[in-house]
Amino acid sequence: MMLMKTDKGETVDVQVTKEGLLHAVMPEPITRVVYRTWNDGEVVALFPDIDETRGCCMSYVHVGQHGGADYTGVVRMTKPATQEQYSPLHAELTSIGYNLKITQRR
Repeated sequence: MMLMKTDKGETVDVQVTKEGLLHAVMPEPITRVVYRTWNDGEVVALFPDIDETRGCCMSYVHVGQHGGADYTGVVRMTKPATQEQYSPLHAELTSIGYNLKITQRR
């Protein structure tokens, strides 16, 4: 794999196929995530840019994994998670393919 610049000045990873053709390797899209902690210590990841159903955003927890969440309601009832608290969940999410950008509530 090697890096090349596009005509727009962007840097992309490129692989050379067996046939000698160049194949651009596109990175996973960046997903904004907000980590919050419930009173019992459970950490929830909220994805404010991914709609789930009827005004809910996508969320993720260790047990239960993906589901819908009322973003405003969850933020109101939780506290911001510290890096120490959210690190295990963040590692789990990146291991299943997420390319995450950690943000504070919107």
